[in-house]
Amino acid sequence: MEWREWVEDELHGLLGYSERALGDYVIAVARQSRSVHDLAQRLAGQGLPDGGKTLAFATELYSKLQSHAGTSRSRDSELSDYKRKEREAAEMAKKNATQYSLVEDDDVGEHRSEHSGNNSSR
Repeated sequence: MEWREWVEDELHGLLGYSERALGDYVIAVARQSRSVHDLAQRLAGQGLPDGGKTLAFATELYSKLQSHAGTSRSRDSELSDYKRKEREAAEMAKKNATQYSLVEDDDVGEHRSEHSGNNSSR
Protein backbone atom coordinates (compact mmCIF):
# COMPACT_ATOMS: atom_id res chain seq x y z
CA MET A 1 0.00 0.00 0.00
CA GLU A 2 1.26 3.45 -0.89
CA TRP A 3 1.98 5.59 2.18
CA ARG A 4 -0.44 8.31 1.05
CA GLU A 5 -3.21 5.71 1.04
CA TRP A 6 -2.04 4.69 4.48
CA VAL A 7 -2.47 8.30 5.69
CA GLU A 8 -6.01 8.42 4.31
CA ASP A 9 -6.87 5.08 5.94
CA GLU A 10 -5.50 6.25 9.28
CA LEU A 11 -7.41 9.53 9.05
CA HIS A 12 -10.57 7.59 8.34
CA GLY A 13 -9.93 5.54 11.48
CA LEU A 14 -9.35 8.67 13.57
CA LEU A 15 -12.04 10.94 12.15
CA GLY A 16 -14.53 8.62 10.51
CA TYR A 17 -13.87 10.17 7.10
CA SER A 18 -11.03 11.06 4.79
CA GLU A 19 -10.33 12.39 1.34
CA ARG A 20 -7.24 13.00 -0.73
CA ALA A 21 -7.08 16.75 -0.03
CA LEU A 22 -7.20 16.12 3.71
CA GLY A 23 -4.49 13.48 3.41
CA ASP A 24 -2.30 15.85 1.37
CA TYR A 25 -2.85 18.59 3.96
CA VAL A 26 -1.83 16.31 6.83
CA ILE A 27 1.27 15.23 4.91
CA ALA A 28 2.18 18.88 4.31
CA VAL A 29 1.76 19.61 8.03
CA ALA A 30 3.93 16.60 8.84
CA ARG A 31 6.67 17.80 6.49
CA GLN A 32 6.70 21.21 8.19
CA SER A 33 6.79 19.74 11.69
CA ARG A 34 10.04 19.73 13.64
CA SER A 35 9.27 16.61 15.69
CA VAL A 36 6.68 13.93 16.37
CA HIS A 37 5.30 15.93 19.29
CA ASP A 38 5.12 19.08 17.19
CA LEU A 39 3.18 17.13 14.56
CA ALA A 40 0.82 15.63 17.16
CA GLN A 41 0.12 19.09 18.60
CA ARG A 42 -0.54 20.54 15.14
CA LEU A 43 -2.88 17.69 14.26
CA ALA A 44 -4.77 18.05 17.54
CA GLY A 45 -4.99 21.80 16.86
CA GLN A 46 -6.62 21.00 13.50
CA GLY A 47 -9.34 18.84 15.04
CA LEU A 48 -7.86 15.37 15.35
CA PRO A 49 -8.57 13.79 18.73
CA ASP A 50 -5.98 14.79 21.31
CA GLY A 51 -4.49 11.66 22.79
CA GLY A 52 -2.72 8.39 22.24
CA LYS A 53 -4.25 7.51 18.86
CA THR A 54 -3.20 10.81 17.31
CA LEU A 55 0.26 10.54 18.87
CA ALA A 56 0.65 6.99 17.48
CA PHE A 57 -0.50 8.22 14.04
CA ALA A 58 1.89 11.18 14.22
CA THR A 59 4.78 8.94 15.26
CA GLU A 60 4.29 6.52 12.41
CA LEU A 61 3.61 9.25 9.83
CA TYR A 62 6.69 11.21 10.88
CA SER A 63 8.77 8.05 10.65
CA LYS A 64 7.42 7.23 7.19
CA LEU A 65 8.14 10.75 5.94
CA GLN A 66 11.67 10.67 7.32
CA SER A 67 12.45 7.37 5.62
CA HIS A 68 10.75 8.53 2.41
CA ALA A 69 12.79 11.75 2.43
CA GLY A 70 15.97 9.69 2.47
CA THR A 71 14.96 7.69 -0.60
CA SER A 72 13.60 10.57 -2.65
CA ARG A 73 16.68 12.78 -2.99
CA SER A 74 17.00 12.01 -6.70
CA ARG A 75 13.32 12.82 -7.23
CA ASP A 76 13.88 16.16 -5.47
CA SER A 77 16.69 17.01 -7.89
CA GLU A 78 14.49 15.95 -10.83
CA LEU A 79 11.72 18.14 -9.47
CA SER A 80 14.06 21.11 -9.07
CA ASP A 81 15.27 20.61 -12.67
CA TYR A 82 11.66 20.53 -13.80
CA LYS A 83 10.86 23.71 -11.85
CA ARG A 84 13.93 25.42 -13.28
CA LYS A 85 12.94 24.51 -16.83
CA GLU A 86 9.37 25.58 -16.16
CA ARG A 87 10.60 28.95 -14.84
CA GLU A 88 12.86 29.40 -17.88
CA ALA A 89 9.95 28.62 -20.21
CA ALA A 90 7.76 31.14 -18.39
CA GLU A 91 10.48 33.78 -18.65
CA MET A 92 10.88 33.07 -22.37
CA ALA A 93 7.12 33.30 -22.92
CA LYS A 94 7.04 36.61 -21.04
CA LYS A 95 9.96 37.92 -23.08
CA ASN A 96 8.31 36.86 -26.33
CA ALA A 97 5.03 38.44 -25.31
CA THR A 98 6.70 41.81 -24.71
CA GLN A 99 9.03 41.56 -27.68
CA TYR A 100 6.47 40.73 -30.33
CA SER A 101 2.97 42.03 -30.82
CA LEU A 102 0.10 40.56 -32.73
CA VAL A 103 -0.86 42.25 -35.97
CA GLU A 104 -4.49 43.30 -36.24
CA ASP A 105 -6.45 42.25 -39.34
CA ASP A 106 -6.83 45.90 -40.37
CA ASP A 107 -3.06 46.40 -40.21
CA VAL A 108 -2.48 43.35 -42.40
CA GLY A 109 -4.87 44.67 -45.03
CA GLU A 110 -3.19 48.06 -45.08
CA HIS A 111 0.23 46.45 -45.25
CA ARG A 112 -0.78 44.28 -48.21
CA SER A 113 -2.27 47.17 -50.14
CA GLU A 114 0.91 49.22 -49.63
CA HIS A 115 3.03 46.37 -50.97
CA SER A 116 0.74 45.67 -53.89
CA GLY A 117 0.96 49.30 -54.90
CA ASN A 118 4.76 49.05 -54.92
CA ASN A 119 4.69 45.96 -57.14
CA SER A 120 2.41 47.56 -59.75
CA SER A 121 4.67 50.61 -60.16
CA ARG A 122 7.61 48.48 -61.29
